[in-house]
Amino acid sequence: MKIITLIGVCLGCCVSAQAQKTVAEYDWKNAVETAPKVPGVTRALEGKALRITSDSPAPATVRLLTITHPPITTVMYRITGRVKYANVQGDGYLELWNCFAGLPQASEQRYFSRTIVESGEMGKLTGSSDWRVYSLPFNSRGAPGAPTKLEINLVLPGKGVVYLEPIKLQEFSGARGWWSGQTTNLVGGIGGGVVGCLGGLAAWLAAKGKARGFVLGIYRFFFGLGVVCSIMLAVALVAGQPLEVWLIFLLGGAILATVGPTNLRRARKQYEELEMRRMTSVDAL
Repeated sequence: MKIITLIGVCLGCCVSAQAQKTVAEYDWKNAVETAPKVPGVTRALEGKALRITSDSPAPATVRLLTITHPPITTVMYRITGRVKYANVQGDGYLELWNCFAGLPQASEQRYFSRTIVESGEMGKLTGSSDWRVYSLPFNSRGAPGAPTKLEINLVLPGKGVVYLEPIKLQEFSGARGWWSGQTTNLVGGIGGGVVGCLGGLAAWLAAKGKARGFVLGIYRFFFGLGVVCSIMLAVALVAGQPLEVWLIFLLGGAILATVGPTNLRRARKQYEELEMRRMTSVDAL
């Protein structure tokens, strides 16, 4: 019991450690040197911070950074950093465009996240504020693979000054699945059918008192496969795999690790009883 508890604690620690991980950091050097010019908007570095100044009352979209082939391995990630601003007219915001490769003969797919709520890490930029944390999260579940490009913009509806510290790209638990839900259904259907047929055959042979070695071997195999499924369940959970991956290990471990030993004991008892009847019959003769 103590060993099981210890394993559980270790797995919990591993999951917590993977809940949020910084995979890359980006400064603003290239944002000043190579970013496209926007009328009425100037950029400058102040230490490590980037200062964006808009002197025009016209709306402006400022490209801050483009990250090609970002090192993302999970379905959930975010861009985060600190921002402060002064005299921003209207409701400005930061936005993250997530670009994915399209299907053959189709253009790329683009989805965005924006800081447009009233307050908090996804709060809009309006008026003035001292340094605060902002967050641009995204969940790519269902997208065709990892993003090929991330585009980070600052959108200002009018005049204002915005300061941005270097940003971080962070991943959250929920790794991209080892396989799809369709594969899980296929494996579950075929695997369940095979296990059911083998179990039925083993039960019929045990009732007839035949193929003792084969029958007991089948039930031992079920138990061993259940143990393997339980181990893989732990691995999948630590790796942050989605439900469609670890569900098959959960069901397989729970069913096989229970059915295997139970039917193994029952089959042994049946064979022993049949052997006793044969011996009794022989003695009677």
